[in-house]
Formats: sequence, C-alpha cells, structure tokens
Amino acid sequence: MNRFAFVTTSAAGALAASAKSVSALASSGLGGDWECTASGEGSCGDSVGRFKLTLTQSGDTITGSYYGGTASLAGALEGNVLRGTWKESDGTGTLRFIFSDDGKSFEGSWNIPGSTSAGGWSGERSS
Repeated sequence: MNRFAFVTTSAAGALAASAKSVSALASSGLGGDWECTASGEGSCGDSVGRFKLTLTQSGDTITGSYYGGTASLAGALEGNVLRGTWKESDGTGTLRFIFSDDGKSFEGSWNIPGSTSAGGWSGERSS
C-alpha cells in the first residue's frame, strides 16, 4: 500500500512539473522572428532553404508567415509541441515542431500527405 502511495505521489509530482514547464513555455510566448532552415526530398529533388519565419501566439494557437508573407502556417501548441499545417503558393501540408524548454529553438518536420515530399524544419529565435 505504501508503495502505491509513493508511485501516485511521484506521478502527481511529475505531472505538476510537466504542467509547470508547459505553462512557462506558453506564457513566455513564442511570437517573434525565427531564422529557419528547411530541407526535404520530393518529386523536385533534394533542397535546403533558409528563411525568416514570423510567429504570432494567442494562448495555444500559433500562426505565422514566411517567404516574405507569401506562405503561412497555423497550429495548436500542446506542451512544447506545435502540430499544424503550412500553406505555400504551390501546395499545403502538415508540420510538427518541438520547441526547446527555454523557447529559443525548435526542431521539426514537414510533409505533404499522400506524397513522397517531406523533410526537416528547424529554427532559432532571432528576436
């Protein structure tokens, strides 16, 4: 019985710590400018691009623009993970970013559902 109480207390502590770090990331705000690198493979071959991404955050909702405002993304933040969609002039797809605990960088991926086009997407806060 004491072992169960210890496990329950430990699990509750872990959940509280997790909720605390989630709140800290959400309240610190991810809005601002990010220097990004995206790479990928697809029907057009391999490519690597560098560009500025501007994010706006309202609660758990994140929106952004890149390529000089001609492309956009939108998603929902759960903890330190952003899941959403991106839209460019020649297509749309999904994305997943995992933000660092301090909110200064992310590593992630993008893809086009139903195709072979996919790749990495990373960023570092520049403002």
